[in-house]
Amino acid sequence: MGEAESLNQESMDIRRRIDQTRESLTNKLEALEGEVKDTIGDAKESMTVAVEEMFDIEKQAREHPWPFFAVSVLIGVAYSALVLRAPGAVRAGRLKVKMSDLNDRFQQELKEVADLAIGTFFGTIRDIARELAPPEGRPPHPAAGPGPLVESEGRGPGRQGPGRVPPPPIV
Repeated sequence: MGEAESLNQESMDIRRRIDQTRESLTNKLEALEGEVKDTIGDAKESMTVAVEEMFDIEKQAREHPWPFFAVSVLIGVAYSALVLRAPGAVRAGRLKVKMSDLNDRFQQELKEVADLAIGTFFGTIRDIARELAPPEGRPPHPAAGPGPLVESEGRGPGRQGPGRVPPPPIV
C-alpha cells in the first residue's frame, strides 16, 4: 500500500497545483480584463473629447483664424453676388422669389458667420498688436520713431528746427 499511498499523494499534489494554477490564472485574467476595460473606457473618453473638440467651431476659429476668415470672406462674396447684387435674371423677376427665400432662410446663419469673421479678424489684429507692443514699463524701440512732432510755419514734421519736439530719452 505504500506505493498506492504515494501515487494517491502525488495525485493530490498534482490536483492542488492544478487548482492553484487555475486560481492564479483566473485572478490574472480578471485583472487583465479590468485593465482592458479601463483602457477601452479611457480610449473611448479621449475619442469623444477629440471629436467634440474637432467640431467645436468657436475653438477651431480661435486656433485657426485665417482659414475661418478666408471662408467667411468667400461666403460674404458669394452672398453678395447671389442675393445683394442680383444678376439680370433676378432683376427681370425670374429668380426674385427664390433669392429672397434664400436670403430669408439663411439670414441668421450668414449674420452669425459674419459676426464670427469680424470677431476673428479683430481678435487676430489684437493678438498681432500684443506681440508687437513693447512689454509694460519698457520704452518703445528706437526704430519706432522719434516721438510726437509739431509742425511750425515753413517747416514740415521731421525736419530740424524749433517746430520739432525731441524724443523722450531712452533709459
